Amino acid sequence: MGNFGAYKGIRVVELTEGIAGPYATRFMADQGADVIKSETTVGDHYRSDPGFQVLNRNKRSVVLEDDSRLLQSADVIVVDSSSEADRARSIAPGSVVISMPTWGSSGPLADQQGSWEQVAAATGISWNQVSWTEGPVHVVLPLASYGAGMLGALAIAAGLYAREVHGSAPTYEVSELAGSGAMQIGDFWSPGTPEERDGASPLGPAGRAPVYRPFQAADDLWLFVACGTLRFYKGMLEALSRSDLLNNPSLENPPWGLIEPDPLAYVTPILEEAFRSRNRDEWIEKLRLHDVPCQPIQTRQEFLLSDLAKSNSVIETIEHPELGQLSMPTQPLQLGACPAAKILLAPALGADTDEVMQEQHVPGGGSGQGGSPLDGVRAVDLASFIAGPVITRHLAMLGADVIKVEPDSGDPFRTFSPMFNGWNQGKRGVVLDLKEEVGREFLYKMVATSDVVVENFRPGVAERLGCAPDDLRSVSDDLILVKSPGYGFDESRADQPAFDPL
Repeated sequence: MGNFGAYKGIRVVELTEGIAGPYATRFMADQGADVIKSETTVGDHYRSDPGFQVLNRNKRSVVLEDDSRLLQSADVIVVDSSSEADRARSIAPGSVVISMPTWGSSGPLADQQGSWEQVAAATGISWNQVSWTEGPVHVVLPLASYGAGMLGALAIAAGLYAREVHGSAPTYEVSELAGSGAMQIGDFWSPGTPEERDGASPLGPAGRAPVYRPFQAADDLWLFVACGTLRFYKGMLEALSRSDLLNNPSLENPPWGLIEPDPLAYVTPILEEAFRSRNRDEWIEKLRLHDVPCQPIQTRQEFLLSDLAKSNSVIETIEHPELGQLSMPTQPLQLGACPAAKILLAPALGADTDEVMQEQHVPGGGSGQGGSPLDGVRAVDLASFIAGPVITRHLAMLGADVIKVEPDSGDPFRTFSPMFNGWNQGKRGVVLDLKEEVGREFLYKMVATSDVVVENFRPGVAERLGCAPDDLRSVSDDLILVKSPGYGFDESRADQPAFDPL
């Protein structure tokens, strides 16, 4: 338990095991909440996994025969079933309760146990992973659990906000089924569009898009090229000295129109042969001169030793009395008013029982479920593509009034219509030219009545458009500004465009 952070003074009682629930509460613990992990005498079944040390850092552990008094002291209670949520609510009526069942509380699987692998199988994650074969693929990352953990942390924050502002004490359900949906938020297609991939991927594990995929260079090393817009596609062709392909009638509607069978079959061997003509580092240098999004494909260890990882301080090493040195990710969120504190080891089973039960924590309180937790909150979305828009999509889901600001050409990913709708549902939209004073003045009027602004500009762009932090806070000094840069704090990459596979 730290003495810093956005959630200092908040007590969270965690009655879950595995990945999803502990991941949700770990976000809270990293920001100063007193997270108390209440375990049985045999402990969390995940204790034998190395990941336990990461998901349960900065927490305390208790083992109790009767947890009623502990629950009564909680601001937030996180459980793994609707029945446990009902029990928690009966004991602590003023607490925020988060229920995190695998399959949700309704439907044919509601009463069944399940794993993240089963959720991946049932919800399309396994089937939609591209492959050489026609069958499903076992995706090794527990995506549904990670998605539920992140949604769970969001639900906790929303519940605490609802208690503070609206006086409610809500119960929210965040299933791993919902976590899977969050991780596929752009992939649940609209009616009338193809429902599933048909057979094996034409590029095997390289994907479906011939200009948004890995390429092997002359030295047998790999790079990823991400031409997600027409501008980047043109830049790639210039770098390859193949601008003649731009007006080729066989290659219509690039870049995403090239996933159709005929253009894909036509252009794939041309591009693969071209990239095999130079070494990887030569290609990366040449592509960057043309502002084409690209990165070397590295092993995890290569990444951890890279300047990118070091610039962002992504790993911290701590000493464990039994396991030796443990290296784990640092806080994924950098909050300007809440600097990161030292990481504390995950607790031994029941190590803090006596200490916790001697304490007297008086929680805040509310009553009733209430309405949308972010009712009355306004957010301005200056972001494009995926990461930034998904942030504000979640705010809209929780009841915020989100206004998406676009240039007259629109968000470049509007051409990816079904996915764009998934990333931007629940918002309103305006078109502004922020290069012109009239556009900036309209933006400032919106900001003056807003609580949050989200942007994912490349470094320097916000300053040129008049929406840098100083510009916006001169209009509203208590504004929350959320930035989602592709490469974090690595200034050496300030001019490099970023997409998620990079």
